Amino acid sequence: METKTKTNTNTNTNTNTKQSAAEQPDSIDQFLGQIIDAKQIAVDTPEVRQQLIKDLRARLMEQIDRAMISALSEEQLDRLNVMLAGDDVQADEIQEFFRQSGINGEQVALNTMMRFRRYYLGDAA
Repeated sequence: METKTKTNTNTNTNTNTKQSAAEQPDSIDQFLGQIIDAKQIAVDTPEVRQQLIKDLRARLMEQIDRAMISALSEEQLDRLNVMLAGDDVQADEIQEFFRQSGINGEQVALNTMMRFRRYYLGDAA
């Protein structure tokens, strides 16, 4: 279950070169790119960098999902399990469940991202 993240779709100008929204990294990818840069990880090609970001993204999103689930009360967790046991549950229904849960998802995601950053950067963070 991946939480929905905001995607930066604004037109960005970099030395007067406009990129399409599909070419722009979203805020999570930018965050992960900053971690790679701060860690000074040598990447041979842009493709290797993108694969590394993709792998880190999967790990981060898994941690955010776990943190969101851990923030649920036992009653809410039971209701979520019932929802997930259904054959026809939709992603938007799960997102709405979390919106209605009273959990501050943005804060949970932010805290998880900061823990993730500290873990990957060690004491340098």
